Amino acid sequence: MLEARSVGRDSIAVRSLSTKGEETRGRILDAAGELFLERGFEATSVSAIARAAQVSVPALYWHYGSKTELCYAYLEKMMRAFTDALLEEPDEGTPVQRLRRFVRNYVRVQIEFRDWSTAFEKLYTFGQLSTVLDDDQREQLNEGERQVIARLRLILSDGRKAGVFRVRDVKLAAFAIANACEYAFQWYNPHGKLSGDQIAEEYAKMMEGLAVNGQD
Repeated sequence: MLEARSVGRDSIAVRSLSTKGEETRGRILDAAGELFLERGFEATSVSAIARAAQVSVPALYWHYGSKTELCYAYLEKMMRAFTDALLEEPDEGTPVQRLRRFVRNYVRVQIEFRDWSTAFEKLYTFGQLSTVLDDDQREQLNEGERQVIARLRLILSDGRKAGVFRVRDVKLAAFAIANACEYAFQWYNPHGKLSGDQIAEEYAKMMEGLAVNGQD
């Protein structure tokens, strides 16, 4: 009985340490993300991240081996959340319904995640991280984009086969639509005339028109 109680206490202690460690990792990641967005990758020091996360520098390095690894973890978290939010809805219905749903969701997610979208563009797309990260890390970050484009190409391809969409090049049309949706966050004004949902609906209509009225 005493041995069983001891094992139980040890198990609780291990779970408590694990939970505390995850909380610390999350706090470091959140603090780093805010500083990277505010100052950029190069101008953000490890000591500044540690101070913002209220941990020591050695404790930070216990969880993340380098500033590059930390920034990659932040970007990967953003990309995973974005991809999951964009692709979570089932891809069902007619090609037109699927395309409109996809575009609406894409624009809504971009607007909802606009701070993260800005950070991703600043840190990776046009930032130093695109050259600092290794091939495997870049591959992982690019995988989310490939999944999004693959879903869109499938919708457009099905629509062309059904005689609904008149797009000459499915791949080119997919990238054109995705890029149109991608940067909605840059000009969106939360205090503007149109709400995020209204903007998403207008985009859905425009992209439907592009697909339906294209020339063979």
